[in-house]
Amino acid sequence: MEKNIYTNNEKGTDHKRLSSYQQAAELICACWNKLDISLIEPYLHNEVIWIGGIPHREMEGKNNYLDMMRQTFESLRYSKARYSVDIVEMTEAPYARISFDFLLCPLVHRIQIEDGQIIKMHMW
Repeated sequence: MEKNIYTNNEKGTDHKRLSSYQQAAELICACWNKLDISLIEPYLHNEVIWIGGIPHREMEGKNNYLDMMRQTFESLRYSKARYSVDIVEMTEAPYARISFDFLLCPLVHRIQIEDGQIIKMHMW
C-alpha cells in the first residue's frame, strides 16, 4: 500500500479526493474528535465497505456507514466513556487508532483508497 495517492482533478466530479493515507487518517481522527461524521462524507465512495465492530460484521454503502457512525457518535455524546484518537504509523501506511477506556486494546482503522476516495475501511 502506497502512502501517497494519485489525485486527478477531473471536471464534473461531485466528491473530494484524498491526496494521502496520512490525510485519510487525520480525517478519521477529526471525525472522532468532533463526533462529526460529515467531515468524511465527501471522501467516501458510494459503495464503501466497512468491516469490523462488535459483533464483527460487514456493511456496504455510504449511507449505511454514515447512519451507523451517526448513531455511534450520538451515543458517545451522552456516554461517560472516555476515548482518545491518534495516528499510528504502521508498515504500510498511517492508520487512525481509537482507544476506549473500556476496551483492552485500541481499534485501528485500516483504510483502502482508490481514485482519491475511501472504498474500504477495516476496523480491528
